[in-house]
Amino acid sequence: MTRLPVLALFCIFSVRLTAAEPERKIELGDNIVVTFFNNPDLDLQAAVPPSGEVIFKLVGKVKVVGMLPSELEKKLTELYKPYVRDPIVSVLILKFGTEMRQVYVLEGVKKPGAFPLPETEEMTLLQAISLAEGLLPEANRQQVRILRKDAQSGQRKVVVVSLDEITRPDSPSPDFPLVANDVVVVPRVAYVHILGAVQNAGSYVLPMGADTVLTQVLALAGSYSHDADLQNVEIIRGSQRQKVNLAAFFWNRSKENNPVVLPGDTVFVPVASLIHVFGAVAKPGAYPYPVGQTLTLAEAISMAEGLAREADVANIRLSRPGSPDRQVTTFDLTKLILGTEDPKKDIAILPGDLIIVPRLQPIYVHGRVKAAGVYYPSPGEKLTVSRAVAMAGGFDTSPLTKAIQLRRMAPDGKFKTTEVDLRSLYRSGDTSHDVEVLPGDEVFVPENIWGGGP
Repeated sequence: MTRLPVLALFCIFSVRLTAAEPERKIELGDNIVVTFFNNPDLDLQAAVPPSGEVIFKLVGKVKVVGMLPSELEKKLTELYKPYVRDPIVSVLILKFGTEMRQVYVLEGVKKPGAFPLPETEEMTLLQAISLAEGLLPEANRQQVRILRKDAQSGQRKVVVVSLDEITRPDSPSPDFPLVANDVVVVPRVAYVHILGAVQNAGSYVLPMGADTVLTQVLALAGSYSHDADLQNVEIIRGSQRQKVNLAAFFWNRSKENNPVVLPGDTVFVPVASLIHVFGAVAKPGAYPYPVGQTLTLAEAISMAEGLAREADVANIRLSRPGSPDRQVTTFDLTKLILGTEDPKKDIAILPGDLIIVPRLQPIYVHGRVKAAGVYYPSPGEKLTVSRAVAMAGGFDTSPLTKAIQLRRMAPDGKFKTTEVDLRSLYRSGDTSHDVEVLPGDEVFVPENIWGGGP
C-alpha cells in the first residue's frame, strides 16, 4: 500500500477504455489504484485479497469484489464525506502480465486510456500523449506525473516532468522514456472564473499549494472596479451560491467575510446601483449608491465633490426612473446650504436618480474697476450694482462722478441700458438708488472719474 500524489481523476479506465468496451467488475487478484483529488494522503494501490476487502484509511475495510469501479467511486465518496470536504474519488483497475504491456495516460488529455507498448521499440512520454490525442487546453504542462513501480522494492515512485522543458530545442533530455505499467497523469490547471465589476473579468489559474481567499482571487483580475457592490459578492460552486459581504472584511478582517475559493468556482461581483450627478458640480458623473444606506440630495452632490461656483442651487432638478415620463422635480437647496434649514428636510435620493445642477448666468463687470470679469452670486445672495462693483474689487481710481451703466437684454433680444447714479450711496450711505442685478446683466463703470461734481 503506497502513497500516491494529488490526482484529479475524472476519467476512469480499465476495460472502460472506449464506449465499445463495457466497464468490468473488480475481481480477486486485481490491482486497483484509488486516488483522492487534493487528498494524496488517502491515495491507495492494493491487490484485492481473497477476502475481497481492502482497508482504506479512516473508513477501514470496504468490500470491493464484484463492484464496478464507478460503483466503488460512489461508495467511497459517501464514506469519506464526514472526513473530507467534497471528496472526489477515482478507481482504476491495473492489469498485470506479459500479455498486458501497457502504459496508462490519465486526466488532461483528450482520450484517456491504456496504450500497448511496442514489442521492440520504447514509448516516450510525448508519444503516449499523442496516442491519447493530445492535451486538453487546461492541461498543466509543467506538472506531468509519471507513476512507476520500482522493480526491486515494489514501491511506486513519482517522477514530475515539465513538457515545456523536454520540448525545448536545447533540452538535454528531449523526451522521457516510459516502461510497462507506467501511469502518466496530466493534471488540469486549477481555474477560477471572475465576472462582474472587476478590472479584468475572465478565467484565471489558481496558485497551487496554499488556500486562495477571495481577496487574493480578485487581485488576479486586477481588483474590483469603483462601482462594485462589495456587500453582495457571490461565490458560485456548482448549484450553490454563497453570498459574501466583502466590505465587512475590510472593516473587521473577519475570515468568514473572506472565504477560500476553490478550483472551478465562479466569483461574481455585482455592479452597485448608480446615481448620476451632472451640471455645475466639481466632478460630474455616475456614482455607486451606498448599499444598505440612505442618501440625500446634499450627500449626492458631495459625492460629486461639491458645487461649482456658478451652481444655481435654487433650481436643482431631480429626474427619477419609474416616474411618469421620468418626471423632473425642482428643489431649492439655498436654505440648506446656508444652514438655516433643518438637515432632516434634505431630499431623499433613490438608486437610479438623475441629479442636474443648473448653471447660473454670470454677471459681467468691466470698466474702471480693479478686477473686471465674470462673477456669480453666493447661494441666496441678491446682487445689486454696488455689490457687483465690490465683487470686482471696487473702483480702480477715485469714486466716480458719472452714473454706472447697467445693460440688460430685453425679451426682444435687444439690450437696454439703465443709468445708475450711486454717488449718494458712496457719500451718505443712501441705498435708494442701488438697483438689483440679474443673471446675464452687464455692469459698466465709466472712465470719467471724480472731477468735482455735485
